[in-house]
Amino acid sequence: MSKVYQGTVDLPVAVATGITLTGATATQIRVKKPSGALATWAATIDGSNAQQLNYTTTTGDLNEAGRYFFQSYAAFGAQVLFGETIAVDIFGVFE
Repeated sequence: MSKVYQGTVDLPVAVATGITLTGATATQIRVKKPSGALATWAATIDGSNAQQLNYTTTTGDLNEAGRYFFQSYAAFGAQVLFGETIAVDIFGVFE
């Protein structure tokens, strides 16, 4: 994959969870931005891979340059499961 730049919108983000998400009552990708700000992206379960969460970025999602941390979140009623954290570098314009 080529570099991803600050401000990119309509970028598909896919996170493998390692567990079957069928029956989950809530699914999210939790995000820690380079500044330390936290965000929650409402993710959907992939239609052909029930172990993957999908999200498409919108305006403001990738508004900082630097290292982002993504973590999957799935709730099954009262049980909450988190996936392994993934680090992704987002580059400033012209980097």
